[in-house]
Amino acid sequence: MDPQPWESLVGFIPETAGRERLLAKLSIDRKVKGTVDLVLAGDGQQELAIEVKVGHRFSADQQDRYERSTDGRLILAGLRADRTLVRSAERWEYRNLGDVFQAWVDSPSEEAATLAKAAAKVMHEWDAAIDAVFGPREEGKPLISIGQKFLAVVIARRVAAELEQRGLIAWAGVTSGSGGLAIVQAWARIQDDSDRRFIAEVRWHEGMQAGELRLGVDYFLPESRDARAEAWNMAKALDDAIRIDVLHTHLVGKHPQLGDLLLRIGPGRRPANDGAWEPVVERGFKSTSNPGGVMGGRLQNNPGFAGDGTQRFEAVSKLDYSRATATDLIELLEASLEFLKSRIAGDGESARS
Repeated sequence: MDPQPWESLVGFIPETAGRERLLAKLSIDRKVKGTVDLVLAGDGQQELAIEVKVGHRFSADQQDRYERSTDGRLILAGLRADRTLVRSAERWEYRNLGDVFQAWVDSPSEEAATLAKAAAKVMHEWDAAIDAVFGPREEGKPLISIGQKFLAVVIARRVAAELEQRGLIAWAGVTSGSGGLAIVQAWARIQDDSDRRFIAEVRWHEGMQAGELRLGVDYFLPESRDARAEAWNMAKALDDAIRIDVLHTHLVGKHPQLGDLLLRIGPGRRPANDGAWEPVVERGFKSTSNPGGVMGGRLQNNPGFAGDGTQRFEAVSKLDYSRATATDLIELLEASLEFLKSRIAGDGESARS
């Protein structure tokens, strides 16, 4: 169909366009496959590779494979919120997907124009829906207004990008055990140690009608008895801080609009359970690399805290998505981490003894 609109988008009219070219492998042993979404080439022009991204994650691995696949230009085409994915990438350019389709709306090709109008309308509506939840609560729309899982994932990515701009470690993606629902996690280092952190995270619930806040400690030490013991001791040392009711009291005093978003004002967990967890501290969980470990997982050996693995311990509360905006999530995650940092005892060394 009509190639003319490409000139306004990329600076030239391509003579050839190819799809699904294999990406370069990062290792001979890697079996991961992947393809370039679109490759454009023109007389005297650098080759241009385009990655189209809407709901799926644009990983560092995929970005690296694109960069090794061509010496030409690279463009990420996605929703407006995802321009942050290549904000710091020197070789990458960004194009809004709605604007890309908009370029064909007045095409002399009736087929191209019809498809472009429909696609541009949808893309711009998605952009508007995402932008609306990033406004202040008085002006913005609540997160309950977002009904599609993939849009929630894009929102989570933008929340993570905003948190990174505030100096926090952040990640966004999807959960593995609940139908691929959006999740955004933020960490603050304990004593500037990347292996020892506080964590605050928000997970979307099935049905997209509510969310879940978790906060606590999260260690990234090489798995060992000493590492498990240290993480567990830190969680117990902060027993009176890793609690939703205590966080709520703190938020009501400093950020009342955030405290109002917590729907379960109890501890958010059970009491710390040494009897259930000490065997895990001593032996870890059973796996192929640890055949002598404890059978089962955290459900069968509940330490009293929520969490994953053997070095994360959290309290949990349901969040009110009928009022919360994405901006509220940013503020809540940051405030939760600041709360935990303010409650650490002494110089943070007590849990290492």
